[in-house]
Amino acid sequence: MNKEDLLTAITESSAAKKITREEVLSAFDRGMGEIRQPGRKSLSLITILYAIGGLIIFIGLVLFVHQQWGALNTLARILVTLGCGITSYITAHLISRTKNLTGVAFAFYLIFNFLTPLGIYITLHEYAYNSNIISYSDIIYGIMFIATVASIFITKQGVFRFFSIAFGSLLYFSATHSLLQGSALNTVEMLEYRFLILGFSYLLLGYGLRSRFTTLTAWLYSIGSLMFLGASFALGGYKPSVNIIWEIGFVGICFGMMALSVFLKSRSTLVIASLYLMGYILKLTAEYFSDVVGWPLALIASGFLLIGIGYGTFIINKRLQ
Repeated sequence: MNKEDLLTAITESSAAKKITREEVLSAFDRGMGEIRQPGRKSLSLITILYAIGGLIIFIGLVLFVHQQWGALNTLARILVTLGCGITSYITAHLISRTKNLTGVAFAFYLIFNFLTPLGIYITLHEYAYNSNIISYSDIIYGIMFIATVASIFITKQGVFRFFSIAFGSLLYFSATHSLLQGSALNTVEMLEYRFLILGFSYLLLGYGLRSRFTTLTAWLYSIGSLMFLGASFALGGYKPSVNIIWEIGFVGICFGMMALSVFLKSRSTLVIASLYLMGYILKLTAEYFSDVVGWPLALIASGFLLIGIGYGTFIINKRLQ
């Protein structure tokens, strides 16, 4: 098949709704990937080594501060932690302009993201910061969230996309904890609702980034599904403290997530939803049938249901291929 025939076939298939734009681009990317695959594997290994090196430097600095804490004055403690963190960022930004040193820059950016929060904490501690409204963690995660989001546009480095999400999530938990502290709403159930909201936010963020950052999107779908379904499952409670609305509604949530997995083209969401549905069936069996004569029969019925769920997952998974 020559080039014109191939393009004509793609056009006809697209008009007949047999293929989508994403599938064509994905096939193109896979083809390019097969050519560049050896180089990318090597680069990944080197990147891992850079990351390990950066983490070892961070651990070494933490141990040094711990061992020499009594001998260091306030200024020295701040310089060794916060100062080194900021210096790492500046160093990484400067050397990233050299093509062959981008991996080294990645290691220094890691040091910045790990060391700077510790440096901010030590700075607050040394100057005896104390507030009943804004906690240490609110300030630390707030500063790091702003810094990492700004760094996405300043440095164009993918590492900051990950850390901006991580620090944003930590800020969300810290800020909501500060708001709820001392109130009747500061309960385990409210923590579950907070996980529910964050998991849903991850799914939305992944969907928004799907066209540009496929790897990050896959992770967001996976973690978001775990959080959302895990919180929904926990909100149902366990006999005798059962929330009947969440317990009944969880079945619909699981099937809804399975349907969503087809829309999102996410196998991880499908698998996670299927596993939670299986766990839900086992939970119901243990809750309501463990003390009755028909428990063995309930287990048998549950086994057939699990097989059915497994087969349904297999069928849906084929649609995602």
